[in-house]
Amino acid sequence: MARKKITSQRDTQHFRIINILTRLDKGETAVMRRLAEEYNVSLRAIQRDFDTIEACGYEIEKSGKGGRKFAPGFSLSKARISVEQQAALVTLYQLAANMGSEMKAHFGALFEKLTGCRPDKLEQYVVPVMPVNKAQPKNIDETMAKLESAILHRQLMNVTYLSPRSGSAAHRIGPLKLLVTEGYTYVMGQRADPPHELTVFRLDRIKKCEPVEPAASGYIAWGRKKKGASPGTSDAYFEPRPDAQEILDAAHNIWGVMEPRKKNIRVKLEVGGWAANYFRNQELIADQRITPAAGGAFFFEGRVGNNMEIIPHILRCLPDVRVVSPPDLKAEIETRLKRYLSR
Repeated sequence: MARKKITSQRDTQHFRIINILTRLDKGETAVMRRLAEEYNVSLRAIQRDFDTIEACGYEIEKSGKGGRKFAPGFSLSKARISVEQQAALVTLYQLAANMGSEMKAHFGALFEKLTGCRPDKLEQYVVPVMPVNKAQPKNIDETMAKLESAILHRQLMNVTYLSPRSGSAAHRIGPLKLLVTEGYTYVMGQRADPPHELTVFRLDRIKKCEPVEPAASGYIAWGRKKKGASPGTSDAYFEPRPDAQEILDAAHNIWGVMEPRKKNIRVKLEVGGWAANYFRNQELIADQRITPAAGGAFFFEGRVGNNMEIIPHILRCLPDVRVVSPPDLKAEIETRLKRYLSR
């Protein structure tokens, strides 16, 4: 009999980690594919859960096909806190790691004291190298704190956003996740108005961010009123899209955070030379596949929703990449190169 798919708050990473740690501490072998089916998430999401747990110092080893278990002799019993509390610390450590080296060090010391595990265990071998944005606005910490609270309490926010193309505009969103990439922090949210499409805002371009007052909102996302509310009662809270985590798991960069139905641009590249290894071994876009081409090269094909999903990879690997289609992608690459050469 197929497992019943879980679609409640247990789908969140925190509750998945509680489940994983509990099973492992009982001596069970956790099979990643079964966990993905049980929690209705991608296999990649479960792999990231285990990567997070291991990076926090928990000793895990492979067992059979796709199985994971605690290393012999390892147990959670030496910790001073419960499995649920340890899972919360694992989740919070990821946030602390994005808040600077000092915060990361303090939280790491607290983590080790409470659990007996060193969350920096793997860092001497794996050192992420990321650019640092030195021009963050003064109010960005306040903005981030407001968004974190809104994510936790599922509260709608009024956001004034300064777009480099369209200028300043007001938006009402339900914040879902904070994303950190290439030195910038973004908020992924769903628009308050149906059909609640996803949007992504860069925090340093948010000029104003305030919670929606209860009297100002007459709906809740997906058309649901809060339990016990009378008809017409205002509501400043929202119900997260059930597919939000799935969409995020399928995104390969910040431009790819969108509904799968929007990724309808077919890309075909001819790749050779030193770029071949990069395109062959990296997961770059949706539904990517490789077919042989002449002279030892190959065709790289897949889907994007925005040309910017693939443009940085093409520019990085020139001149060993040629755009076959679509024509507008080829034209955009040519325009960028001509602009550069004319300077």
